[in-house]
Amino acid sequence: MFVKGPIPPQFIVDSIAKHQSKTEIGAHAIFAGQVRADEIEGKTVSAIEYSAYEEMANIKFHEIREATFVAFEINRRA
Repeated sequence: MFVKGPIPPQFIVDSIAKHQSKTEIGAHAIFAGQVRADEIEGKTVSAIEYSAYEEMANIKFHEIREATFVAFEINRRA
């Protein structure tokens, strides 16, 4: 679930392409952004660092995923 370092655009394209045969699913929601080159205290911002307790986050992702499959009767085939 987590990707260390910058996420290359091709990673996103490949992730969506893996699901193109799942025609029962009608959409993919994607947020794409970039870091503004703001200057703070004489230094230019070049990245944002994100950290998470991955083990707990993955458990929550799984719970949300399973609840979504049930609530919206999503077919897991293909």
